[in-house]
Order: sequence, then structure tokens, then C-alpha cells
Amino acid sequence: MGLLDDLSKREARPESKPEPPAVGHYSIKLDLKEEKVSLTAGQTKEYAVVVTNTGTEDDTIRVRVDLVYNSELPDPPEWTVKLYGVEDKVWDVTFTKVTEKEFRLISDGQREITLTVTCPKGARYGDRLNVVVNAISKGDPGAFDAKTLSFSARQAVLAV
Repeated sequence: MGLLDDLSKREARPESKPEPPAVGHYSIKLDLKEEKVSLTAGQTKEYAVVVTNTGTEDDTIRVRVDLVYNSELPDPPEWTVKLYGVEDKVWDVTFTKVTEKEFRLISDGQREITLTVTCPKGARYGDRLNVVVNAISKGDPGAFDAKTLSFSARQAVLAV
């Protein structure tokens, strides 16, 4: 028996398969400075929101706005929340009760959105609202970012 007799009995190695092309990944970044703000009745505050597709693929981004009210008394007046730049017209979250909108964003693309919050004229001292802005990838729902803004009503006139 020779040294090379064993080689013919071994199984042939399977040819290595080429690796599949790298699958793109989805990732979202929401640029919004989180803060706590006190507003007087009727006062409006604007925020610049930048949504960035940091993934490698074009994606549809779902923007969701959650409004969390906190008031000492029942039936608090409604705060007005509007977004400009998500679509051609103003998205009035409070009036329409629509809390989600979608738009398309290319890889490394950005969309600037303006968020405005108005304290209601009938607001009572201590009424609160938390606005949670979510940006969610439709390509990978696990890729998302969320920021929270907290608002409270303060007294407009100080009685002496």
C-alpha cells in the first residue's frame, strides 16, 4: 500500500460557493433636541426635526407622533400639534387624529420637518403634554429612533 492510495478513496471536496452579495441594512436617525418646555396659554413653539436614512438602501420611513396628555382635571383642552414637511400640506395631528404618515427617503438622504406645538388657550397651570416622535423603517421595523418633548402649561399672569 502506497502513500497515495488513500487519496483516491477520499471524497472530493465540494467546490466553494461564492458568497451571496451583502444584503443592505436599514437604519434611521432622528435629530431632535429633547427638552422640557413651559408654555403660557396660546403660546406656540417650533422645533426642527431632521430624519436621516443612515442605512445602505432606499427606504420608506414611517413617522408616528404619540400625544400623551397629563392633566389634574378631566377633559383637558387639546394642545395643537402640527408637522410641516412630511407631505405637501400641513399635517395637523390633533385635528385629523392621524398619527402616522410615510415618505420615501434615499440612502443617506435627509428630510427636514418642522414640528409646532401650541398650548391651548384654556390650559390650566400644570397641564402637561408629552410628544413622542418616532421614525420607523418600513424595510426593517426593528430600525427606528424616537425622541420625546415634554410641555407644561404655566401661568400667563401672576396675581399679586
